[in-house]
Amino acid sequence: MRKLNFIFFIILVMFVFPLSVFAARERVRVQPPTTSGSAPAGYSSYGGASSSVKLRDDRRAIILTLSNMGNCRSVSYQLTYLTNGVSQGVMGKVDPALEPTATRELLFGTCSHGVCTYHTNISNMRLTIKSFLHSGQTLIKPYRIKP
Repeated sequence: MRKLNFIFFIILVMFVFPLSVFAARERVRVQPPTTSGSAPAGYSSYGGASSSVKLRDDRRAIILTLSNMGNCRSVSYQLTYLTNGVSQGVMGKVDPALEPTATRELLFGTCSHGVCTYHTNISNMRLTIKSFLHSGQTLIKPYRIKP
């Protein structure tokens, strides 16, 4: 009963004080760098690009902002999700030498000639940001996004 009251309270707070950010970063184990100075693939560490992720007001896109990329050779991102049971996604890359701060709008759908068709029944959204450092280290930040 106590757990049910807590869940009801959380749902009530979400409706009374709506948040523009519904993206929760997954917890990732951080392994210290090896003696060569690079962490094994699949582990996140400090020193990569800073990221801000939020759903657009109409909830048909994610707004991704990348900053603090000074020690990155490049930064890539990949958004995957299911729509009516079909896997969809978008990916891209940022060159910090050309864009020290980058903002991308990742649509849940497709656009052609100025006409956009948005996907429906979206589930299992995941965003992965990879920072490729000048040192050769690759840092990965996974996000699980709730629609």
